[in-house]
Amino acid sequence: MFRNVEMFAIAWFVEPCYKVAYGALLRGDGLLWSPHLSMGSPIWANIITQVINPFAWIALLPEPSSEAVLRYVMTYMFCSGLFCFVFLRQFLPPFPSSFGALAYMLNGYFMLYLGNSEISSCALIPGLFYAVEKLLRQPGLRSVALLSFLTAGMVSICGIPELSLLAVSGAGLYFLFRLFVGTKNSNESRARTVWYYIGGNLLAGLFSAPLLLPFAEFLQASFSSHVRTMDLIPAGQEAFPFASANLITYLTPYFFCPLLRYSTAQLPYQGFTGFWGIIVFSLAALAVVQTVITLLKRSSVQPEQSPISKELLAVFCTVSVFLLLAKKFGCPALQWIGALPLFSLVLYWKYAEPLMAFFMAILAAISLTWLGDRTMKLKTIVAVGLTVLALYIVLALTAIPLQMESVRFYSLIITAVSVVVMVFFFLLAAFAISKPSKARNIGILIFASGVVELLLNFAGPNLLRDATPKLADNPYRGAPFIAFLQGLECNKRYERLFAQDNILIGNWAGAFGLYDSRAYNAIYPKRLMPFYRAFAYGNKAVSLAPGIWMPCNPVFPADLVEELYGYERVVDPFVNTERALQILRLWQLTSTRTIVRDIKHSSALPPEIAKNACCEAPLVYNKEVNIFTLSRIIPRAALYYQVDVEPDENAVLAKLTNPQFDLFSKGLLEQKDLTETELSALTKFSPARQELEAQRISRYKGEFVDIEVKARYPGLLVLNDIFYPGWQAFIDGKETKILPANYLFRSVLVPAGNHLVTFKYRPLSLLIGVGMAFVGVIILSIWWGTTTIAERKRRRSEFE
Repeated sequence: MFRNVEMFAIAWFVEPCYKVAYGALLRGDGLLWSPHLSMGSPIWANIITQVINPFAWIALLPEPSSEAVLRYVMTYMFCSGLFCFVFLRQFLPPFPSSFGALAYMLNGYFMLYLGNSEISSCALIPGLFYAVEKLLRQPGLRSVALLSFLTAGMVSICGIPELSLLAVSGAGLYFLFRLFVGTKNSNESRARTVWYYIGGNLLAGLFSAPLLLPFAEFLQASFSSHVRTMDLIPAGQEAFPFASANLITYLTPYFFCPLLRYSTAQLPYQGFTGFWGIIVFSLAALAVVQTVITLLKRSSVQPEQSPISKELLAVFCTVSVFLLLAKKFGCPALQWIGALPLFSLVLYWKYAEPLMAFFMAILAAISLTWLGDRTMKLKTIVAVGLTVLALYIVLALTAIPLQMESVRFYSLIITAVSVVVMVFFFLLAAFAISKPSKARNIGILIFASGVVELLLNFAGPNLLRDATPKLADNPYRGAPFIAFLQGLECNKRYERLFAQDNILIGNWAGAFGLYDSRAYNAIYPKRLMPFYRAFAYGNKAVSLAPGIWMPCNPVFPADLVEELYGYERVVDPFVNTERALQILRLWQLTSTRTIVRDIKHSSALPPEIAKNACCEAPLVYNKEVNIFTLSRIIPRAALYYQVDVEPDENAVLAKLTNPQFDLFSKGLLEQKDLTETELSALTKFSPARQELEAQRISRYKGEFVDIEVKARYPGLLVLNDIFYPGWQAFIDGKETKILPANYLFRSVLVPAGNHLVTFKYRPLSLLIGVGMAFVGVIILSIWWGTTTIAERKRRRSEFE
């Protein structure tokens, strides 16, 4: 199983997502909805799971395995290098283009997040820029088709929509820059190229619609933890802390900890900063200075002549890196970007990294070209070398006081090694200029030194040691306690579990067919986290600080973060005894019967708490973990014969958390959701107190749920799955309205008697998206056909 150096990125592990998709196919559940994550969650609309990504199926077939996932990762690394090489070959010879491709393949961000879904987005960034460059050079239908397919791929099949948004926007700015700066195209030619570019992107939007529309629906019905409200820092306007400390890790990531003991737990490094390497950075610095010198000379000697393409490319990359770094570290002039629609979703301090790595790789490749053809002068290399050396020493001196004293010695060692590497590189660069006969061999040595540095910094110690799966590992086999959980009767009744203490981290519960009550996504239904917080904190005020939700006042024993990972002690009734009754009600309401905890923790709830909750928690497994089962929970399908109606969702939530309210005899509805006819139907419910009755679920799949109802009176059937758009309900084949019940769940009003109630997930957004994609195919086919016919007529007339 892939591991990751960023603790909070566990939700984005691709490996368990593939296993969930594979299991859904085997069971015939479909790929639209997962019942295993939290109270149910979209798969297709999630994008992160990449269910329509053709390369992702490498990890699924013939079945998910560590080797298959490793093949998937290596495939995308190869694609990233190949696209980068193809793009650079539009400007540079093969040798420096190869260096740029390897510099991008082995950049630190790629290595940091190798096990995450965003590597698919990273791999397509150079391909998107190549498609734009191809369109600029050869405007025509083939270029339009290439641009539309690659843009659609970036937007739809890749794993991180935030990164895709930045990549598509960056490619658009590159298109405008190349179209209007330094070219002599006529207005008519430019207008035609712009039309092709717009057409290609419109087609990409149509091709992406089957995924984009459900994703947009997901955003509308959910809350993104990256869009912050009631916060000290407005959405999209983050200022990344510790500028000097994080800037130095672009060159030497091991500055803050001993070599081969790398960990992002070592503050102040947060795991969000990528890595370029000393040699790549030094080459990029040479490219920037040489570009300025060349442009100044050309403007003074031949002011009417346009700059050549390499200089233009270097200017674009330099300005882009500068602006991205400025945005990341809180430049006030750029914070307005985060207030734009959609752009407020982006964590700029993280998702700008692969774009910067791509631009730095381009600059390094350009510089290597100029070293090979002796465009640079010796005095330029000396001046840049001294400047880079001084800059690194200043960064080191300002960063050392920010770290723990116990590892400062290692920082001094890394500083000394880095200075040696810098001096070695600039000496090689100087020899390449002063010794023309040896320039080729020196260029090869610089190439090899840069690759070795990249491999030693991340791909060696981190990738090969920590991040990649060992061939003997087989996480899909699970552990003994996994088999025990799978065999429990409660799992066969689709009842949920809650795993604490970092057990089953990273969506692996769903990969094993277990129903998990935790939330693992940055995007989740709007009511989910307030639901958790109401039970964990009560009416105490909660505010959102950057990246984490926390109480305004200190609350023992822990804070509840944006996603429920499984280490929040505040939702553990064994630890947070102050609110143990409310937390037990939370697990009872969500049909969570099983609690999995570390072996070192307490073996039972305090007797008085268990008695008051009428919910003992006997220990049923005590080996590598402790497993407890609650004696009384609300069934996954429950029929209430009594219902209280509250004015709104806040009143419902307040009543649910009140220990005086009987969860097992009354359901709760919101008045704003009910029509007069439905309010009238509620009056026919039983006036006497009636205990809820469990109903038999005869079929439970991702997109279909059949419930056999035996109702003694008219009642409210509550399926403890989340209320979400796109679900339809049928009673004996006749469609009926779904109501949100008990704040979070789906319910229908059923008459007395025996009935078959069916829930089906049929999102209209997907159907519309498929229709739009079909329209896109028709448009492209007609465009291609008419263009081909016109071209044949033109050739025939020329021949005649």
